Amino acid sequence: MDLEAAIIGADATVVAGGDGTVLSVAPACAAAAVPIYHLPAGNENLFAREFGMDANPARLARALQRGRTTTCDVGRCGWSGAGHASSPLPSRPFLLMASVGPDAGVVHRLHACRTRAVGHRAYAMPIVEELAGPAVSRVRVWCEGDPRPVIDGRGMLVVANCRQYALRIDPCPEANPGDGLLDACFIPAETAVDALAALVRLRLRCGGGDVVRARAARMAVAIEPSARLQLDGEAAAIGGTAARLEFSIDRVPLLVIDVR
Repeated sequence: MDLEAAIIGADATVVAGGDGTVLSVAPACAAAAVPIYHLPAGNENLFAREFGMDANPARLARALQRGRTTTCDVGRCGWSGAGHASSPLPSRPFLLMASVGPDAGVVHRLHACRTRAVGHRAYAMPIVEELAGPAVSRVRVWCEGDPRPVIDGRGMLVVANCRQYALRIDPCPEANPGDGLLDACFIPAETAVDALAALVRLRLRCGGGDVVRARAARMAVAIEPSARLQLDGEAAAIGGTAARLEFSIDRVPLLVIDVR
């Protein structure tokens, strides 16, 4: 079905599901200029949390009746192999965050064995397997207009479009989904255990230690071919030779029902 054609002229699109479901319909909603409402029914429901939405039908009805909207930037992640810097990059959208590192490894491990919707307990074995895995990848990050890398080292990288993250860890608490910018948080780590310990410190608000932060409208990221990528909690297949990622913001934002 052509979703964009189906929703043109609609007052709103109500999405019941998790953040992956929201991401799957967001490009069509943005192209058709139809505002979206997230009726949370997934594990984390970060999009709904960011915009103050819940599953209360009365709250949804009031928001639709008021007809107020706000906007959410649509992030874009493209990638290419080594030696192909001038080639057009295939790309995928994201609304919340992208990441490279152990958390993306967990998402990929879960994706490989998932056959249906899962709860938080299904993450236990993928997390254990990731913690027992090899050292994390080296990451280098360049921000638009700066020829020098602002980040260079082994660890976990989060490129965020909003402040929300799984389990309320929130590595980019200053990220704003409507400012036209992306926030990066780099957590230095030699192993997945190191990265997990840093995430626990962030969750407990104990400080990020050597965490490096950056903000820009466009970012280029060099990664090792073995690195894993996730977008809004979904595994992103970038191919075995991917060596360069490019993050940017689409010109056309997503309209969002304003419940506040």
